[in-house]
Amino acid sequence: MNRALLIVLAVAACGPSKVPSDQIACTTRAGLQVLKPVPDSWDCPAVQAAENSILRAFSTLSSADGRFAEAPERLKGWQVHVVPAKAWTSEVGVRVAGETYCPTFTVCINNDRPPDGSLGHELAHAVQYCEPVMYPPNLKDPQHSNWGPIYAALADQQIPP
Repeated sequence: MNRALLIVLAVAACGPSKVPSDQIACTTRAGLQVLKPVPDSWDCPAVQAAENSILRAFSTLSSADGRFAEAPERLKGWQVHVVPAKAWTSEVGVRVAGETYCPTFTVCINNDRPPDGSLGHELAHAVQYCEPVMYPPNLKDPQHSNWGPIYAALADQQIPP
């Protein structure tokens, strides 16, 4: 299959879906469902280790934003689609390495081995349920309004922002 077509199909799969259990590669302790197909580097222990690091990072943010104290509960049931690409063009024409679809509880992330890809960033959106305001809004980038503390917490766990 043509690689471009495969990427388009994978990104299109990021819409709403109720997935049969045989299409779930693994479910983490917090309840993230990683959907098949996944690259070999996305084995369940690697995904769980990445989730553990991300949740440790989020726990340091709970005093500034109480939603992060509830991160494990807020992530339960979210689906993770691994797109077979490093980046793609979103529906609004922007190059991205990950996207979060809050109404469908779905994140699409690039295929970098966890936690090296966009998983931490997209799960921060999920925990905030795509609400842009954590700190005073930066009107130039309302979806990442002053994400400095989030980026710093992820970096402390060696997770790219």
